[in-house]
Amino acid sequence: MNTAAYGDTFAKHLNTNWLHHFCINQNSKNQGDFMGTKIGKEKIKREPGYLYYLGKDGFVWAAPMKNNKGGKKKKVGTEKIAREKGFLYYLGKDGFVGKAKMKNA
Repeated sequence: MNTAAYGDTFAKHLNTNWLHHFCINQNSKNQGDFMGTKIGKEKIKREPGYLYYLGKDGFVWAAPMKNNKGGKKKKVGTEKIAREKGFLYYLGKDGFVGKAKMKNA
């Protein structure tokens, strides 16, 4: 029995499986870039140096990060989002508000 040939075949099989799983994971990431559900209809343009969040009032706010010394907290969206208990609200990479179900809420 030639173990070197068996080892090469096994290595090729592993590389093929890794590539297959890598491609599937990459494709699933590109489907909207949301971990939950997109609920906002207004697109919000991000500025560097700000953290974006959904405030208690239902509007999107931008707060300056630590490295942004001259920035001030400001309301950036005009759309009011109704909150539901047990969900995490966030601003996605594409600029729309999304929500995701929290496990222990």
